[in-house]
Amino acid sequence: MKKLISIILIIMMILGAVACNSTKSNESKEEVKETEKKTDSDTDGEEVKETEKKTDSDTDGEEVERKPFKIGFSVWGTSDSHGRYVSQAASWVEELGGEVIVDVAQGFTIDAQVASIENLIQSGADIVSFCAYSGEAVIPKISELAEKNEVYFVMWDTTVSDPAIQEMVDSNPYFVGTTNEGQFEAGYETVEYLAEQGATDFVIIKYAIGVAICDERVDGASKAIDDLGLNLTYVIEVPEDTKKAVEDTLVNYPEVNAVVAVGGTAMYVTPSIQAIESVGRKGEVLTSGFDFSDTMGAELEAGDLSLVLGGHVVTTHFANLMALSAYWGDPINPDKEQLMIPYLTVTSPEDIDNFNKYVVGDVPPYTPEEMLDSISSDKTFDDFQKIAMEYSIEDVISRRGE
Repeated sequence: MKKLISIILIIMMILGAVACNSTKSNESKEEVKETEKKTDSDTDGEEVKETEKKTDSDTDGEEVERKPFKIGFSVWGTSDSHGRYVSQAASWVEELGGEVIVDVAQGFTIDAQVASIENLIQSGADIVSFCAYSGEAVIPKISELAEKNEVYFVMWDTTVSDPAIQEMVDSNPYFVGTTNEGQFEAGYETVEYLAEQGATDFVIIKYAIGVAICDERVDGASKAIDDLGLNLTYVIEVPEDTKKAVEDTLVNYPEVNAVVAVGGTAMYVTPSIQAIESVGRKGEVLTSGFDFSDTMGAELEAGDLSLVLGGHVVTTHFANLMALSAYWGDPINPDKEQLMIPYLTVTSPEDIDNFNKYVVGDVPPYTPEEMLDSISSDKTFDDFQKIAMEYSIEDVISRRGE
């Protein structure tokens, strides 16, 4: 009898174990089914955010899903040539299956920039793209807005110099990275070029206080002046009336023979040229500036302008490509590094003609195939950086086979 009871107990234990395993198996299958049944509507359109760059092996040879996108592009204005050109370059990515909407901020203040970003987010932007031209203090505000609304953001022509702000954006899962040019080197090279033309005594026009781009250009120019044994006679800071400020400086310091504006050519160099002429020193004072203007061709031809560094309109293009790669779940810049963009140097009207034809003409300098290839899964950030640094008029001509 005891033996019979033991046998019955053993059989019951075996049946219980089988039933338990069967239940677990069924639960596992149900979980798989639930996962397979999920759609975009189940997740309210949200995508899984990846933090590492996919490779072909990670995706088992599958292509990254390139879903439609809307990029919100915030800019200070489009009436000036630089604002117009960077906005144009930002729209090149529309050929990849999306839309770029441009919002012109109503002023150069932090509040105006924040309002611009809010407008873009309310318009349904998946990504916002901006330059922190109103100062670094705008960055935390926009970072918070982007994270709250689950919108990716990328900064162009911006260097973050405050470690606390950098730490904040780096921790934001929607931050993509930044683009900028070698501002220190650009300031240095500007002085070198003018020195070769005979300049010895310099005035620097500083367009902002506490803006890293401006400070780096000034530091580079000042270092070149020191290295070359030249004279930094005076620094004009944030002039309300540039023409009058330059006139007063030239009267008080008649030895000055070069004016270096580290801000926009239209806003600071053109009034400087007018000031030089008004005090009777036309042809005696060299000038240079940053960012292309609509009048620089005539000013170069007349000999009133010596050098302009600009044409870096691709800064917005590459920023948007970085953001798209993250939005598509395959970030080309997983470590959120700064992408460096080269300046074009213009010293003649011919240089401007080539820029107008090959960069901002009817045909974008990059084809859709080239855009996609630059952020493909087999590319690293170093590869992407190399492609960006190859940007030049000669590069565009070569790729077009002309």
